[in-house]
Amino acid sequence: MEKMDLSAMSAEELRTALAEREKAENREREKREKSWREVKDAFVTKAVGTMLEISGMMRDFKGEAVSNGNALHKEMYEVFGKKEKEGLKQFSLVTEDGMMKLVIDRQERQELDETATVAIETIKEVFRAKFEVRNKTMYNILDGILVKNKKGDYDERLVAKLRKFEGEVDDREFSEALDRLSKSYNTVGSSTYMRAYVWDKERERWDDVPMAFSRF
Repeated sequence: MEKMDLSAMSAEELRTALAEREKAENREREKREKSWREVKDAFVTKAVGTMLEISGMMRDFKGEAVSNGNALHKEMYEVFGKKEKEGLKQFSLVTEDGMMKLVIDRQERQELDETATVAIETIKEVFRAKFEVRNKTMYNILDGILVKNKKGDYDERLVAKLRKFEGEVDDREFSEALDRLSKSYNTVGSSTYMRAYVWDKERERWDDVPMAFSRF
């Protein structure tokens, strides 16, 4: 491209030349932007499409694997002449060489109703009355373990574990609150999890096969 002699150009010619240059730069920028957007769309479409395909395959595979695993586990009792265990929520299937293991685990999803709040507050009050004055340090430690947020609310699942200390606390209100808390749990569904492991001979441990099946 021939170099312009700016000193020989009039003000109008300079303005025209600058305008043309700006238009050319804008066209080039728009061209690059268009190209980038096309490449971006193609990449995202392909990546998401592939992930959707893999997700569908994983969902189908998990359903088939869990079904076959449950069938094998049920048949095991018949083959070995054993009585099937009722209510079993987790079992493992291990290869005969002990190198691979599949764990199938069914967990119930539970929610608490409004009575849980009353039960937890009662337990909190009993703890404060019985232990805050007697042993403030231990009370603060226990209180800190049970608290789940900055508002001072107790973690209902940790509170439920206090049942084994019912005898030591020896308080009627405490026992009644624990009963109320246990009754406030309602089963709203269940999820089945499947995990695979491979035995590492050198480190003598099970290594998990990383696949996120929990959403399926």
